[in-house]
Amino acid sequence: MIFLNLQTGEVIEESSEDTVIHGWRQMAQADPNLGVLEQWPIPKTKLLEGKLVAKPEDEWEIPFDISAEESRNRLLQKLKILFSEKCNDGISFEGEIFQTDEMSLNRIGLAIQDWGRGIETPYWIRRDNTRHQITSLEQLNNLATAIGIRWRVLFDIFSRVKSKITILDENELTTFDLLAEWINTEQAVGR
Repeated sequence: MIFLNLQTGEVIEESSEDTVIHGWRQMAQADPNLGVLEQWPIPKTKLLEGKLVAKPEDEWEIPFDISAEESRNRLLQKLKILFSEKCNDGISFEGEIFQTDEMSLNRIGLAIQDWGRGIETPYWIRRDNTRHQITSLEQLNNLATAIGIRWRVLFDIFSRVKSKITILDENELTTFDLLAEWINTEQAVGR
């Protein structure tokens, strides 16, 4: 067991003797600045104003609080969320904003196939769920092309950033700025 000053984080003493530990516990009850712990430091925690609190994720340290692989997986999950958000930002077409996610891309492909079979699509849904009038197959094809190009560009950025994340070492994982990397990659791709 460890006898700890909760204000400074200083380990006062370590012992496994029951009588010593019992004495520490009595002292800790009398003084809120003292504590008895099984281990110190404790992963994913820190001392804050004399209290043991959970560390925010951005303060986690590799390998103490989180393994490099767990950190990498969390970063990849955040990348997927960022990709989804960017897809939902949409693309401008005829002065309106349309979603560019994979589902929109698939649906517009099906609508074009339907139009070829004589089933016209009189409107397309904007990002804000309002209708945009579609008057011709050419107009629908142009919208599909715009959505398809934007989705492919976003997927290219996603793939490039993902490739970088998979080769980061422990030090790089702790300092990696996902949003900055996305922006830099987007600029490199030429948007």
